Amino acid sequence: MDRKCYAIIFALTTAFLFTGCGREPSTKSFETPREISYEACSASFSPSLPFLDASFSSDSILGGGRTQAGDFEFEAYLFCDKSLSPKPARLQDVSELPGLGIHTAWLYNGPKQQGDIKELWSFGSRQSVRTGWDGGLTRGSMGTYTGGIRTPAGGFLSSVISGSPLRFIMTIQSETTEVSVIISFEMVPVSDGFAPKNIDVEVSS
Repeated sequence: MDRKCYAIIFALTTAFLFTGCGREPSTKSFETPREISYEACSASFSPSLPFLDASFSSDSILGGGRTQAGDFEFEAYLFCDKSLSPKPARLQDVSELPGLGIHTAWLYNGPKQQGDIKELWSFGSRQSVRTGWDGGLTRGSMGTYTGGIRTPAGGFLSSVISGSPLRFIMTIQSETTEVSVIISFEMVPVSDGFAPKNIDVEVSS
């Protein structure tokens, strides 16, 4: 075989190798994991005041605080807990965003009130009764919730993914009083999930 034939074979072989081994540039976009960022969970946040609810404790508080309105004291905190998920063993551990929990507590310090009492929760335009009783309020009456975040039709997770501002309202309603605590925040995408920022706690009465 002469040199001209070798040259043709080499050229064809080289072309085949480059054609067969070449790769298209990746166009796949990065999707933020739909869970709380454990890098955010490892950041330290120390409440400036003791908890109203002495039974609550967490090593991974993301933010929140205590506030007061009239005869009521409130606290609201976001925290991390790996047991919180969309399909846990306990109903209270259901959380639309895995690993993210919310703790709230209220304490009444006023005179005795008669009649029906309701604890209402609101997210967006939806409001529901979390608990209620007909025994009124006395000094020292208290209510707490510690668990996952779940909303009708998964509205919370949809708002997290879309980047919408987030706002939960807890309202104590009696025949003569209505007072609310509001915890508002944002969830921003990071490399290992979503991280909260601008967490704020305020009251409305």
